[in-house]
Amino acid sequence: MNREQTFVSDALSKMLINQIMHEQTNANIYGVMSNYFDSIGLENCHKWFAHQREEELGHAQKIIDYCTSAGVDLCFESVKAIDLSDMLDPVKLMKHYLDLEIETTESIRLLCKQALVDSDFISFNFLNDFIKDQLSEDNEAQTRLQIFYNTKDWIVADHSIGDL
Repeated sequence: MNREQTFVSDALSKMLINQIMHEQTNANIYGVMSNYFDSIGLENCHKWFAHQREEELGHAQKIIDYCTSAGVDLCFESVKAIDLSDMLDPVKLMKHYLDLEIETTESIRLLCKQALVDSDFISFNFLNDFIKDQLSEDNEAQTRLQIFYNTKDWIVADHSIGDL
């Protein structure tokens, strides 16, 4: 499909590409978090962030597939390097996780808004599924952060996260 045939506006196309990069960056961050939790013996947190990593990659792939089927030309920049060395503490990492999910929710909200401005109801319907999913993503991040805030023992917190 040629670019002239797409119904997706240039503005929304750029935003979708940025969202793909955002999802891939989050996946990389969650991979680093998973490795950190594994290195300090918090197995449930390690598994959770490994799962989150795969979920973010799945989100990126869904958007890529949508863009491809809608005729959006995809061109990506390099994904940023991940340095969490100033956050190597479970509470700080869980706070960062919540912040990333809130940022993702806002980014998807802006995508939905642009689709509506463009009267692009096909893209809006596609994006609506993402925004609905973000409610549970935000809640899951908030719950995990609260467990670490309220439990000073990391092993107990890790077991609590495993029970969720």
